[in-house]
Amino acid sequence: MKPLFIDKKINIVSGDKAKEALKKENDLAFFERGKGVTRVSIERWLKAQECEKNHWMIRGIKSINDRNDYHEKQFEGYKSLKFMNFPSVIEIGCGPFTNARIIAKKSNINEITLLDPLINEYLNHPFARYNKNYLFVEYFPLIGKLFKKLFPMFFKQYLYLFSKKIKIKNLLDIPAEKISSGNSYDLVIMINVLEHCYDAELVLNNTTKITREGGFLIFEDKIYEADLVQEELNYCYDAAHPLKVDRSIIEKFLKENFEVVYKRIQTNSLIFEGEKIIWDDIYFIGVKKLKL
Repeated sequence: MKPLFIDKKINIVSGDKAKEALKKENDLAFFERGKGVTRVSIERWLKAQECEKNHWMIRGIKSINDRNDYHEKQFEGYKSLKFMNFPSVIEIGCGPFTNARIIAKKSNINEITLLDPLINEYLNHPFARYNKNYLFVEYFPLIGKLFKKLFPMFFKQYLYLFSKKIKIKNLLDIPAEKISSGNSYDLVIMINVLEHCYDAELVLNNTTKITREGGFLIFEDKIYEADLVQEELNYCYDAAHPLKVDRSIIEKFLKENFEVVYKRIQTNSLIFEGEKIIWDDIYFIGVKKLKL
């Protein structure tokens, strides 16, 4: 594969320029045999967060979605949760738009906690789907797209007037590694989050602790093969995604802690500069196992 380098401002270079950039900055120091990259320094993570901020608050300032509809499709419309009641919910790494707003069309969510280190920034995104008090679940998404196009200055007023409102219990501007185990939830949502963190095993442990026994977890992320990660780190650097976790770690976490409700491995591909890039995502819904 051709060398590829994506910096924190989302500038993309390849070929010889990428080779030179990789000599100065790469993630090889964080690689662990058999694990991939499961932990990075706080300094490295802060670069990833800066990249995320640039992505949504500058380049993506006109965006209205973060592949949330695509994830819904891969989860088969969250049909396994249809008509279920969840008194207390948390979405980890909610971004500006959330996946919870889509899940809430299938299930009843009484109140929700939204967690994202950049959540105070995202509140200022013109098309964020929440404010300090409510998560907005649109009644008429097609009208929302029209409002976004014709009357962008009034989009938030549209959301307030033409949406189901779910009470926000807390907005947490902390990393997933710092979630308090003092709180527990009936539903934990963590979609496309792990690769943005700085300590995967700590995040997974925290996720287990905050899911009530009999509670549900919705989880999605990329899964890697550690041996291939080591090779990839020699020719690729992506500032926004520091972690590359071996699939065995994720599979073990899910198997040991949750009964399967829905599981799917989705193989994806894209063509970049004439080369085909292939990767797997895991889509999982599970019920937390009872302690014996």
